[in-house]
Amino acid sequence: MTDPTNPHTYPELKRNVWRATQEGEEGELGIAIPHGCVVKSSTVASVAATPREEQKKEDEYEPIVINVEYEVPKPGPGIVVVHPDQDNPSRFPHVFTSAASDMGARNWVPCSDFRLDRCTWELQFIVPRLLYSGPSSRRNQLVAANGEDDEMNGRAGAAEEDDDAQEEDDEEEEEWPISVVASGDLVEQVVHPNRSDRVIWHYAQATPVSVHHIAWAVGPFVVTEVQAQAKTSAMSEAGAVPGGAGGMVGEGGAAAEEDEDEEEDAPEVTKIRALCLPGREAEMAHSVPVLRQAMDYFAKFGSYPFTTYTVAFVDSLSSGSPTFHSAAMSLMGSDLLHPTSIIDQAYETRHLLAHSLAVQWSGVNLVPKTYADLWLTTGIALHMTSLFLRALWGNNEYRFRLKKDMIRCVAQDVQREPLSVSNKQWQPDGDQMQFIALKAPLVLYILDKFLRRSGTTLGLENVLPKIFLDAYQNALTFGVNVNVMTTKDFMKICRKTCGGSLDAIRNFFDQWVYRSGCPTFIVSAMFNRKKMAVELNVTQQCASAIWAKTAPLEESGHIRPADIFEGQMTIRIHEADGTPYEHVLDIRQDFKRHEVPFNTKYKRVRRNTKRYQARQAAATAAAQGDLEAQEDMSIMDVGFQLTQWEDESERERWRVADWSEEDDTKMSQATYEWIRIDADLEWICGVQFDQEAFMWISQLQRDRDIVAQLEAVHALSRLPSQIVASNLAKTVLVTNYSFRIRMEAALALITCATKTQDYLGLFYLFKLFQTRYCFDPETEVKDPFNFRCIPKTNDFTDLTEYFLRKTLVTAISMVRDEKGRTPPVVLQFLVDLLAYNDNLGNKYSDAFYISTVMSGLGHAFVAVATRDTGQFSDTDLSERRENTYLEPALEEVDRYMSSDRLVPSYHNVITTAGIEFKTKLTMANLIDEDRLYFFHYTRDGNYPPVRIAAFDALVLFNPLHDAWTLVQYIFHVLGEDSSTLVQRCLAHSLLTSLPVLAAMHDLAAPEVVFEEESASKKERDPLTSVLKALKKRPGRSINFRRNLIATVDLPDIDPEVRLCLLKLCESTIRPEGEPLPKVRLPARPPSVAATPVAMDIPTPGPTLPKLKLTSSQTASTLPRITIPSRGTGVSPLPLAVDGFETEVIPPTPVPVKKVKVKVPAKVEPSQASGMESADVTVCTNTLKKLFKDKNSLYFRAPVDPVKSGAPGYFDIISDPMDMTTMSHKLAMGQYNNRHQFRDDFKLIIANAYKYNGRGNGNLVSDNADKLDKAFDKTWDRAEETLRRMAEQGPPAGKPPKPPKVARPQPVPVQEPTLETSEEHSNDVQFAVPAVPAPSTSGRTLSFKLSTSASQVSTPQPQPPPPPPAPTPDPIKPSGFKITLGGSSMTANPPPPAVEPPPKPKKVKIPKSTTFSDNLSYAEPPSQVEAPWDAAAFGYNDSVPLAEALPSASHAKHKEKKEKKDKKEKKEKKEKRGRDESIVYTEPDIPSELPPPAPLTQHLHRPSQPHPLTFLDGSASVDVQKALGIIAKMSKMNEALWFLDPVDPTGPLADYFTIIKHPMDLHTMSSKLHSGRYHNNDELFSDFDLIVSNCETFNGTESQATGFVYQLDGAWRAEWEKASRLSYQAKRSLLSLMKKGFEHPSSYAFHESVDTIIDQIPTYYDYINFGDQRDMGTIRKNLEADKYSSIEAFEADIELMLENCFIFNGTTTPIYQCGLDMQQFFREGIQKIRADPAKKRTGGDKAGGGSSKRQKV
Repeated sequence: MTDPTNPHTYPELKRNVWRATQEGEEGELGIAIPHGCVVKSSTVASVAATPREEQKKEDEYEPIVINVEYEVPKPGPGIVVVHPDQDNPSRFPHVFTSAASDMGARNWVPCSDFRLDRCTWELQFIVPRLLYSGPSSRRNQLVAANGEDDEMNGRAGAAEEDDDAQEEDDEEEEEWPISVVASGDLVEQVVHPNRSDRVIWHYAQATPVSVHHIAWAVGPFVVTEVQAQAKTSAMSEAGAVPGGAGGMVGEGGAAAEEDEDEEEDAPEVTKIRALCLPGREAEMAHSVPVLRQAMDYFAKFGSYPFTTYTVAFVDSLSSGSPTFHSAAMSLMGSDLLHPTSIIDQAYETRHLLAHSLAVQWSGVNLVPKTYADLWLTTGIALHMTSLFLRALWGNNEYRFRLKKDMIRCVAQDVQREPLSVSNKQWQPDGDQMQFIALKAPLVLYILDKFLRRSGTTLGLENVLPKIFLDAYQNALTFGVNVNVMTTKDFMKICRKTCGGSLDAIRNFFDQWVYRSGCPTFIVSAMFNRKKMAVELNVTQQCASAIWAKTAPLEESGHIRPADIFEGQMTIRIHEADGTPYEHVLDIRQDFKRHEVPFNTKYKRVRRNTKRYQARQAAATAAAQGDLEAQEDMSIMDVGFQLTQWEDESERERWRVADWSEEDDTKMSQATYEWIRIDADLEWICGVQFDQEAFMWISQLQRDRDIVAQLEAVHALSRLPSQIVASNLAKTVLVTNYSFRIRMEAALALITCATKTQDYLGLFYLFKLFQTRYCFDPETEVKDPFNFRCIPKTNDFTDLTEYFLRKTLVTAISMVRDEKGRTPPVVLQFLVDLLAYNDNLGNKYSDAFYISTVMSGLGHAFVAVATRDTGQFSDTDLSERRENTYLEPALEEVDRYMSSDRLVPSYHNVITTAGIEFKTKLTMANLIDEDRLYFFHYTRDGNYPPVRIAAFDALVLFNPLHDAWTLVQYIFHVLGEDSSTLVQRCLAHSLLTSLPVLAAMHDLAAPEVVFEEESASKKERDPLTSVLKALKKRPGRSINFRRNLIATVDLPDIDPEVRLCLLKLCESTIRPEGEPLPKVRLPARPPSVAATPVAMDIPTPGPTLPKLKLTSSQTASTLPRITIPSRGTGVSPLPLAVDGFETEVIPPTPVPVKKVKVKVPAKVEPSQASGMESADVTVCTNTLKKLFKDKNSLYFRAPVDPVKSGAPGYFDIISDPMDMTTMSHKLAMGQYNNRHQFRDDFKLIIANAYKYNGRGNGNLVSDNADKLDKAFDKTWDRAEETLRRMAEQGPPAGKPPKPPKVARPQPVPVQEPTLETSEEHSNDVQFAVPAVPAPSTSGRTLSFKLSTSASQVSTPQPQPPPPPPAPTPDPIKPSGFKITLGGSSMTANPPPPAVEPPPKPKKVKIPKSTTFSDNLSYAEPPSQVEAPWDAAAFGYNDSVPLAEALPSASHAKHKEKKEKKDKKEKKEKKEKRGRDESIVYTEPDIPSELPPPAPLTQHLHRPSQPHPLTFLDGSASVDVQKALGIIAKMSKMNEALWFLDPVDPTGPLADYFTIIKHPMDLHTMSSKLHSGRYHNNDELFSDFDLIVSNCETFNGTESQATGFVYQLDGAWRAEWEKASRLSYQAKRSLLSLMKKGFEHPSSYAFHESVDTIIDQIPTYYDYINFGDQRDMGTIRKNLEADKYSSIEAFEADIELMLENCFIFNGTTTPIYQCGLDMQQFFREGIQKIRADPAKKRTGGDKAGGGSSKRQKV
């Protein structure tokens, strides 16, 4: 970055980073090959060689060997070095390569890192022979840290050793041999010839691969060879989860059908080696046997492309992406290893290991040609993995995962790119790669279905072997020895191998590969009895296409959503006789009605009655022990029977709901059992199909397909009822269902746990858990809110029950009542599970089970929005904090976390769950925020998942704005932490937390939303509001911006972290525009100052120049303004005006009417270069039309190589041009004529053709062609119009209107001239063209004066001397009047006897800027000369003058003064402004002129009243009010430079030399918190110190000073606003006063006592003058906002009544009236004080809680 201190220049860094990551042909190292080194191959051609092969032999050359000696002093992102340190002393030192970056290889080897540059490799390593360590006790610590302690598994632990033996072992050192593993075959391992402590390892990779697929690792690894086993035993050990239990995952799979007597494997098998760090041998032996089974399974797709396969498990603590798929080798994180006691990790480990082996076929040996083909190799590897897992875990698990992936894909495929984007120049980002990994295997799965349907082969089972065979034989070549695959080649192979229509295959690829989106089918079914057919109405929608219509660019852009998906869909109708009939629908439209024939001739009623009776009879017989009846029951229910519910007592105990008569009637009228849409999973789609609940239940109980059962469970969850709840509970109880379906049924019971269903779903959840995993209760419980479950000792032997148990806990924790709160019985249940958990005797770890309970408990404490209203309940926060289960829950969680510190669980999952638990409670405001608690877990040395969870918590607490030290710590971790994994997760957390914090309004205060009732109101874009909030906070935090830019600019930062931080910059910091490179624009010709000449002034003429006055000018050097008179022979008189020496020539009096000089039309900047007005109009209109054209989108703004994906744009295009630049040039007048404008547009089109080509189907060039045609059409029409205008000539203008004169024409007047000295010629330069002037009787010439002087002193005006004798003509002589900022100077002789003409109108002063005093606001000037307003300086009379005069005439005097004050205020308001105007009239010129009034104001200074006007300076400070005002001001844009103390660096290095008493808003807040302000004077003086410091250091004309003036104005406005009564209080007090006036005892207090002072002349003998009060005066003061609080109003009321009590005796009626009014006012004021508090605390009960959205 050119300016690292400026955070707004981050786009420059982003551009440089992007360019550096792109692949270039020039490289970084150039090697010159000497002449004669290139020699053709001398190999003799074979006799049997064909002529084509002979031609190929002639082009071969001898290889060239180049030796490059280099060293790597500092490893880059391509190498990870792990070593023990202070925070992680137990790490084994080792080093390995990393795939964290595409440029990783160039950091350790000189290479060509283009993925298609493949070659053979030889690697030689010289490493130490042994690794020595400390005592053996360290190994024991290592074993415990790696999770092998027996106590972690729930066992008692090993026996204690003898103390002496332990001491002897501690003295011995441990030795571990160093091993080297690399891509390729181990050629030799020999001792170094010169050093016996060194070993040379030599590896050779004979198969050509790119450098991206070369990996190695060096360290004290333990090497184990994975031996070949019999298929049955291998499947049992590798496929099942720990401890066997193959029946759980192998249900319905191919493993159960294998013959045990199969022949053994061939003797020559591929060797598989596994390596791990010391201490993990047992875990590796348990985890990796699946590799041998996968190798045998993948062999059916083709031979393994290499000779050996090695998997090395390295330390994943330091690497952000430890998984590295290289040639014949995979580097994986040691976190995948797990002991036999861990259940949950088994699935993920086996899945990842199988996938790592499949990548060797597709991804390493077979590579994509371009990034557009990356989906293909990724999808093939994942498809192979899924087929292997089907053989490993069974068909049910395979199809269940397949359907779940389809559901996720449909939900995510919105605003996504297609799988293949043509001409894609860079690798997709991480998020897009995850989506490709999700969708690509699904597309290959439905492609396999498509090929099987359309062709005659086995689909991809024939295609994949053909591809791998060609790759193995190097038949698919791009260059030399390159196995590449493209999407088009894959399409051709599918057509060639499977047959079918080529057009159909192309259509399939077009909608599923080249286009984005997934369809959703909305299907409705209706039986037509006349036609005996089922009418299916099928409507197709695509969410991606619907979204694209709101963004027109995306419809034809790179997203390319598909509007309509075409193909065939299988519909399966289970008719009344139980027979399924399949029908194929042809989907070609977005809506179509399909008529499906119906085959059954009778209704369902027959089967419902007869079969139900038969079933009841068979159930009764089966209960009595009849074996045949039991078999019949199995046939009837297809294996999903539940015998215990056949007993009536059991049904009553389980509260089983039966069908009602109405349901039986409805079922009897149904013509079919159920219908399945897309029964064969041939579409990646969503289906919305509604049928009756009994049909879904029938599908769930009678269809053996796991996908059909899953669809039925999901549909029943949307139809909650007691019947549905009973059948879902039955599904959980029946063990014949897959455990996946039972888990889904348990989660579906949540929807039935509502008040409308009598919480039957909650009853079943508790009943299921209590029956299977808890002790039996003493009494039977039927009320779901009275359950108390005490769990038994854990027994996880049956793994299906283990997963079901966890699911039940999760489901129970998600139950809510009608107000969105968790029932207390649920909280008691979860706390009991933690308190009574017992894992003794269980051979499996309960760590994941405890973490599930903790997660559910944290979720249960958080209230959610209700289902009915979608709003949160109005539960008080204090009520939630007083929850009786909160404290026990916290104690249990702390107990488990403490135990986890002593005996670590696997991956510290318990500690991680505890951190997440407390994070949820903190975010819900149930416990206090304790950042220090989470900070301890973020320190290096903790396990990475624990650190990541703690960092996630801290980020959600929004530390980016106020926690300065925490922000520095976070960015330090991002740049310097030892774990790349933590760095990447923290960077992603910062990004993903921004929308969460914005939704919580934790980044900036919500803006006021104006809601209008009219239908034409503008809809607010929520994204814009969020981005605006992000740029306010934390974007304006100096600490955040400084640390962010410093971190992103680090040279060694991880590339992925830098990318995340650049995205963070885009969201929070406004970018600064960069100058476009290589843009040459002609310079604008300089303006030439005109020589002042004397000429006549026209009435409608140009405006006079602006004069800039400086305080350094003296009388001798100031320019002279000469105003000639109408007559001749009169010498001008000098006039000193505000530092100017002005000569005024008295004119000859003429009887003319006053006419104000009008401002002439200004010359437009667009015509600065001489462009005609008509040409400007043509160009402007043309440009507007071009901007509105939809084809101009790519040409509106300058080309950004980063965003546009054109890194070499400026290397090809030397003269870039765009429409925005054309608009700027046109506005600045840089075009001489319209033809230059046209040439620039043609340059845009030419650049587009030059870079993108023409006629090749490129989108940009096509748009350029269309836009060029539109321009030519518009331009030709404009040229024709100009030609016709030129032929017709200019239109005749209207003759000027003759002036109205009542007197003879005056003598022409000479032009006023401005005489300046040479040294000031640059300050005043103007010339007025000579135009004949019509007669005028008066002129008004306005000069805009500005000055930078702090004060301009001007003498006070004096009365003018008597003028000379007037002429006999009674016409009033000409004169002038000068008005300066409100003070006036008049030089007029006494008027003659004739009636004077009306006064000329004064020039209206702008209101943008006002004047204020130059002194400190805390000390206003003691005396201010009239006519300036004293209120502007902080003075305000609180007592009217009328009240100070003790006489009856005071009222009249008061009334006159009020009128006078209003008039003066109105005049002063008009006089205020930045500009000073000189208004010229034509009176006689006196012999002497009065001096002008003094100007004591300062320019640009806001003139709001000082806060001490509203508050008492000696009063104590209202801390809360002051902090609130400072908080509001801190959010202003102008407050950025005054928030924090000045950092004296750079241009501010001498700040403390100039400023002796610095001050800022943060310091003021700190002083307020610490109570260091004793009164308001000290507070306001500190703020005035901020203003004066800024003026002193920056000057009065700087931008910073302008900001502080605006801040000063806001400070005063906020204090004035805060010093007033609230609207509600003022309204209530006015209502009270109105009732008081109506009170019968208030008649004596309506008016002031001054109105009857003649009747009570002794009043002021008892009452001090100024203390008199009356209700009329109090109401006026209340309306005028003179009361800052209710207490001030009450004080005036009490003073009025106290005066009554003092002056009147206790026996007088007035005294009694005072008592009545005292009681009235006290009661009313007390009620007013209580009402606002009630409204604040009570609120609207039906509102659903407080809303942060403000409505105006």
